[in-house]
Amino acid sequence: MSKVLITDAALESLVVHACLSVEGVDSMWKGLKEHLPFWDREGHDPHGVSITRNARELSLDVFIDARFGTDLRKLAAAVRRAVAKEVEASTPYLVQEVNVHIADVRA
Repeated sequence: MSKVLITDAALESLVVHACLSVEGVDSMWKGLKEHLPFWDREGHDPHGVSITRNARELSLDVFIDARFGTDLRKLAAAVRRAVAKEVEASTPYLVQEVNVHIADVRA
């Protein structure tokens, strides 16, 4: 029987594109601690996404930098909707939760 395996890197890419499509999201970044484990990996960059799988359910943490002047409550809600919609439309997973961490606000 054939299988389709979706890697964390592929899921991360979906989440990053969904986040960056939301007006008011400037970039994604968890900080320097996130970069340290990636220094030894070829071609992999961290993107401010943490994924927890539980069978076919996902819990996601996204770390974003917002643009100054953006209503952060509305931004977080829009990011949650965009991420859940994209992941559920593109994969067999159900998104249980999307936790939005606003790491910085940039002008």
